[in-house]
Amino acid sequence: MPCQRRRQQVQSLPMEWDAHTLQVLELDYVRQEWAKRADTPFGREHTLTRDLSRDETLVALRLQETDDAVRLLQREPPPPVRGFEPRPALQKATKGGALSPDELLSVQRLLQTARLYKSHLLPRAERYPHLARYAERLHTLHTLEKHIAQCIAPSGEVLDTASERLAQLRRDQQRLHKRITEELQRLIHTLRDALQEPHYTIRGGRYCLPVRSDSRGRVKGIVHDASASGATLFIEPEPLIELGNRLRELHAAEQEEIDAILYGLSRAVEAESDALHETLDALTLIDAALAAGRLALDWDCTMPALNTQGEWKLRKARHPMIPRERAQPIDLELGREWLGVLITGPNTGGKTVSLKTLGLLTLMTLLGLHIPALEGSRIAIPNGIYADIGDEQSLQQSLSTFSGHMRHIIRYLAQAGRYSLVLLDELGAGTDPTEGAALARAILQTLLEREARVVATTHYGELKAFAHRHPQLINAAMEFDLETLQPTYRLLMGAPG
Repeated sequence: MPCQRRRQQVQSLPMEWDAHTLQVLELDYVRQEWAKRADTPFGREHTLTRDLSRDETLVALRLQETDDAVRLLQREPPPPVRGFEPRPALQKATKGGALSPDELLSVQRLLQTARLYKSHLLPRAERYPHLARYAERLHTLHTLEKHIAQCIAPSGEVLDTASERLAQLRRDQQRLHKRITEELQRLIHTLRDALQEPHYTIRGGRYCLPVRSDSRGRVKGIVHDASASGATLFIEPEPLIELGNRLRELHAAEQEEIDAILYGLSRAVEAESDALHETLDALTLIDAALAAGRLALDWDCTMPALNTQGEWKLRKARHPMIPRERAQPIDLELGREWLGVLITGPNTGGKTVSLKTLGLLTLMTLLGLHIPALEGSRIAIPNGIYADIGDEQSLQQSLSTFSGHMRHIIRYLAQAGRYSLVLLDELGAGTDPTEGAALARAILQTLLEREARVVATTHYGELKAFAHRHPQLINAAMEFDLETLQPTYRLLMGAPG
């Protein structure tokens, strides 16, 4: 029965995520940091390409895998894995090709790693059940692993133990080499005064003596080379020609035997293709989960609670791109008592960071990553995420900037619906204040009527009053220290800025 490959990736059809939103929320930064913590090329590729999911079951499973990984790394770390890449070898073997020694070693490393992880995880299945279910899919092909190890040295050399014929051919070569060198030493002693130097050399795979050109007649044999000046001729002595021919024959026979050994091993790999691909897929997911666990430990993350009712609650949430010693954690609630939050406050006071924190932590959750926030935080699985965020300089530029933002917002209005998360930075800015405020009110009203979840920032005083009167909106402010006249970057729910 054919193996089921990458089962986790196809459990739910991926939705089309808004590319501009993913860019402005800087999801690539998180992916890159996640990828850095993977041990293998295939694990890193998975972290960079895993689909965001809105399937609650799949997201919950991914979060549990990360939780298993965090606890495993803290208490019972698995054996270290150095990077290896078996995919080209498996692909070549599946097509009937002959693998090189290095490619066979990559398959051996795959099997060795699978064996080590399986023996580490399965006895601990009760403590780490979500990782253990991947370990169950790891095939420990002892015979194939042992056969490769018996044939290929870690350096990539094909070993004498690969076959009796190979060992015999190499013994024959050693004996013949000894005969040739003994004859060369005899000739060097006999012809010393005809040689430029009392030693032999190899030219074109043939054993030669460095004969002075004026002594050419004293040494019978084949000239294989000459020095640049012409003063030295490299001659294969006549007594060695047949021995040299025989040595070449042995070298050719050795290469034929090596090729046969590599071909046989390649067909053994091909015969286990399905098992090896399933093993590779399971190891990919284990490596990605362990990388997520390392990320969670490095960023001091916790596992958020999930819901599909459009409710968010962030407790001391930090933006992962801001160093922890500089980050001001935020508390934010959305979707339970109110559908929208309107944040006001001074420039550079942290409004934009608050929007990005909510959006990016939601995306991290959909990937199955833990988030930099305290336990008790909740993340909703949204019916789409839409963010229009720009730096404050660009937001205060020209009408063309305003038009660019409006193009995004118009697209969001056409797509956002119930439980969508919409993040709008400096809503209505870049145009006439009266018209901008009226437009912002209309946009907020439309989104709230559709039961989207909205967090917006603004400078408009009229919008604070609008939020105060609207039953589904709440004001929030970025705190400002009146004594130091500096922002504190703390988000205060329920208070206009």
